[in-house]
Amino acid sequence: MNELKSEIEELRNSEKVFWTIADLKNQTGIKSFVSLQKLFYQPGFPKFKIGNEWRFPVDETSKWLKEWWRAQPIG
Repeated sequence: MNELKSEIEELRNSEKVFWTIADLKNQTGIKSFVSLQKLFYQPGFPKFKIGNEWRFPVDETSKWLKEWWRAQPIG
């Protein structure tokens, strides 16, 4: 059942152009806003602010997150 739920969520996200903070929390599994802020203030993290809300381009953000994750030290 979780696999089906995951696939449905992936389909929903594939249609989005931008993620919100809530989307970013779901995609990364990081639930703390403070921890998430530390991540998206990393150099080169793709983001922009409209008024008081952050938006993250899906393709660029996904690519950045994967590259960042691979660069993290193991252990």
